[in-house]
Amino acid sequence: MVDAQTWLDQNYPNENRDNVTELDISNKNLVGSLNLLNFTNLRKSNFSHNKLNIYNFVPISLEEFDTSHNQFSRFYTFYGIGGSGIMPNLKRLNFSFNALKNVSFYAPALNSLDVSNNIITILNLAQTKNLTELNCSNNSDLTILYFSSLSNLNSFNCLGVRLTTQISSPFPSSLAPSLSPIFLYK
Repeated sequence: MVDAQTWLDQNYPNENRDNVTELDISNKNLVGSLNLLNFTNLRKSNFSHNKLNIYNFVPISLEEFDTSHNQFSRFYTFYGIGGSGIMPNLKRLNFSFNALKNVSFYAPALNSLDVSNNIITILNLAQTKNLTELNCSNNSDLTILYFSSLSNLNSFNCLGVRLTTQISSPFPSSLAPSLSPIFLYK
């Protein structure tokens, strides 16, 4: 096992990070957390098949992010850096095969999301209005799914999740007071 941040610092010195647009560190047996500060032009990254558990400072330039097959757990809010707290350019995100429990995404351009094979109980997609593909399969504890609109959705996979659907309001004011959530119960 190799400490992820040590490996990243040795292979991608800070002074060169702003030139990196694609970063593939998959299958490197990396453990721990990563600080992606100074990767200001990173567009595509693949960090899959490691033992990572925390990311710090994910750049807002990111468009594709594969972080599947890692060890992320607990509540996770996917924010970027750059002042807005939103991932404005993120289009594809694969967070499958982790141990995520409660997840919120603030990525208005996101069109493909895979959070399958986690232990998610709450999935907040209220700020992902352009989603066309959603895979939340094999999250048997998923009980609440928030979204504002899934009108663009072409692919929806929730296999392995036994749910009934109930529309409920009001939407939690801390998230977006004008939206109505869908609550899904087992």
